Amino acid sequence: MNDLDAIRAGLRGIDQRVAAGQYARARPWGGAGVVVTETGLPADRHRDFYSSPRAIVTPYVETLSWLFEQLWEVFARPRRLGWSRAAAPPGS
Repeated sequence: MNDLDAIRAGLRGIDQRVAAGQYARARPWGGAGVVVTETGLPADRHRDFYSSPRAIVTPYVETLSWLFEQLWEVFARPRRLGWSRAAAPPGS
C-alpha cells in the first residue's frame, strides 16, 4: 500500500467510525494555527511575528478535537515515514 492509499484508507476509516457513531472525546485541540474552543479567544493585546490562531467556536469541542486528532494522524503518518509531495505521482 502506498502513502496515498494509506491516507485514503485512513479517511475511509474515520468516515465509517463517525457514521457508526463510534467517535470519542479529546482534550481541546490547539495546533497548526487553530484552536477549538467553546468561548472564543481573547482579543490580541499586542502584535508579534506570529499571527493569532484561528478559533473554531463550537459546543462540540471534545468531539471536533477528536476529529482533528484523527485527521492529524492520517496525514502526519506519511510525513513521519519520509513521504513528501515532491515524491507523489503527478496529479495526486
